[in-house]
Amino acid sequence: MTRGIVAVKGAELAYVREGHGPSLLVVGEARFYARAFSQRLRQHYDLIFLDQRYFVPGFTPDASAAPLTLDDFAEDVEVARRQLGIERMAVLGHGLNGQVALAYARLHPDRTSHLILACSVPYAQADYREAVERFYEVEASAQRKRALEEGRTGLDAVLAATGPTKQFAVRFLAHGPLYWADPTYDATALLAGVETGPAFWSLLRAVPSAAVVRRSLEQLRLPVLVILGKLDFAIPYPVWEPVVAGLDHVTCILLDEDSHIPQAESPERFDARLLDWYRQHQA
Repeated sequence: MTRGIVAVKGAELAYVREGHGPSLLVVGEARFYARAFSQRLRQHYDLIFLDQRYFVPGFTPDASAAPLTLDDFAEDVEVARRQLGIERMAVLGHGLNGQVALAYARLHPDRTSHLILACSVPYAQADYREAVERFYEVEASAQRKRALEEGRTGLDAVLAATGPTKQFAVRFLAHGPLYWADPTYDATALLAGVETGPAFWSLLRAVPSAAVVRRSLEQLRLPVLVILGKLDFAIPYPVWEPVVAGLDHVTCILLDEDSHIPQAESPERFDARLLDWYRQHQA
């Protein structure tokens, strides 16, 4: 394992690198994703877990400059690739980070061997919020609904007493039944030390419409994997269907027993499907 810092304009991004094989860069919070992905994958890939600016509490976007975009975040990934001496790599984005991974593949297709979107946000969240609520109402069990109600009880008071950089983790824990196949799963250890910075709001605002995401996927000429959980109540799998329909270079895998973070909750299933797809799509 090696740890280090990638210097980008105005910020320092931490990374964790370990394993052997073709390079696979995971966009997001380095510590969180280093915990979330299995040791087995380190036997198959040179894994690079790279922070993004929105996970750097001390980084504040320049208010006098243009708002940060997905392309800005993607260029930070390119800076990291160059500094780490990687010629070509697969890029994986989970959740909101998937939009950064997609932007990177669009901007740097010659440096991207594969794109993996794991339970990723498909497009601007306001546009599919109603679908999320409908899916939850119909598909969630009574046990899951009770667990979510209990998690939300008193949340406003807890958030009021929590520093702004730590509120993301607090909200995530309180809404655990949306993210885990087991609605009682305790992700405290996984989230330890995770903080966000002011740039997180830039990321939220930068997520584009479904039409823009569709065009970006259409333009790619490389293998794309969209892997989703059937029990994911944060990103219901049906919202992805119109975005990827008819795209021959995009493979969609639905994990029937898994939710939003299958790489942590059921790595044996996640790893097997990822490795099998990668083997089938090697250049």
